[in-house]
Amino acid sequence: MALSLPRSPRFSRSSRRALPGPAVLAAGLLAGLLLGASAPQAAHAALSSSTDPIVNLSNGVQVQITAALATSSSAVSTIAYTLHVPTGARVTKITYTGGGFTGKETVTVYADDAAHSYDTATLVTLSTSSGVAHGSVAVSAKTAAQGAGGNVSTVATGVDGQSVGAHVTL
Repeated sequence: MALSLPRSPRFSRSSRRALPGPAVLAAGLLAGLLLGASAPQAAHAALSSSTDPIVNLSNGVQVQITAALATSSSAVSTIAYTLHVPTGARVTKITYTGGGFTGKETVTVYADDAAHSYDTATLVTLSTSSGVAHGSVAVSAKTAAQGAGGNVSTVATGVDGQSVGAHVTL
């Protein structure tokens, strides 16, 4: 079931590699978020982490995609999430958690994956008037799935303008 965006190309494990600089920064930012610690702010950025849509599926699985960004929500134009779920599963509910990203997030779901397989791609686009250099904002995307098979999660890192892909099996 497609909700809004054209299908993005599938990604391979090799396309999930990010440059060491942004990857290290994004991992550190996410660790600070998850531990409740405050992170240092970049010259043009403030840490923002209030983007985390929750997708409930007909197979009883709930998928939450959390994006931690090394910039303020005002610098972000859009955050596009693509979620590939097992064939036959359908969306029963999508919850946007609000915050500074209200109206900037979209979730597109495709029921075209293998059984127990969940793939996400997170694409952050900056506003052209933000004054922040494109490709300079660290993005850390966490994908968490929970259902009868348990709970799993993974974190992938990259930068704005790059599709940050992650895979979990539940």
